[in-house]
Amino acid sequence: MAHWLVPCLTDNIFSAASNNLTVTPGAFNYFQSPPGTAVATTHLVPGVSPDQPWLLVGRKPGALSQNVYVAYGNFSGAPDMRVAVAAGASPLNFTTDNISGFSTGFVNPGHRLAVDPRSGAVYSLFQRRIAAGSAAHRTSTTC
Repeated sequence: MAHWLVPCLTDNIFSAASNNLTVTPGAFNYFQSPPGTAVATTHLVPGVSPDQPWLLVGRKPGALSQNVYVAYGNFSGAPDMRVAVAAGASPLNFTTDNISGFSTGFVNPGHRLAVDPRSGAVYSLFQRRIAAGSAAHRTSTTC
């Protein structure tokens, strides 16, 4: 089980993993102290301004092991859509953070992910404003 947290006083997303699937509500608390419990997810991108993180655990492409994927919009960019990746082991170690696409201004892209359970392919979905007006949006898909 993996979770994400967005602390109020930082421009980073923090994620944590647990093998305890019987945690009672309110008992899943992870903090930076001691270090290694909750780990920085977006630390690879200097000056990041993350929004709406979306965490999924899914099969690693071409393997039976799993990865933890965190999609987020970076509002210090276009905004740009990013996906951070860690191997599905505890503690999490996010070693990859790539741009999966760009949105446009005047709309919150609402970045989301989907992982194909058979192949491990990861799909990045977000909204773009392509013209003026409330009906001028479309959804982009990247894998």
